[in-house]
Amino acid sequence: NRRRKEQISLLVRTISPSDSWFMDIYILFMKFLTFYKYHIFI
Repeated sequence: NRRRKEQISLLVRTISPSDSWFMDIYILFMKFLTFYKYHIFI
């Protein structure tokens, strides 16, 4: 079980570099969208 956990963490680590920028952009995009919505409604 522990070995499997290490494999998963390793897999996540290998995916992370190419995925982190995508997540950052996605979060920024969502923040921008909510900000934009609130600006329209207020």
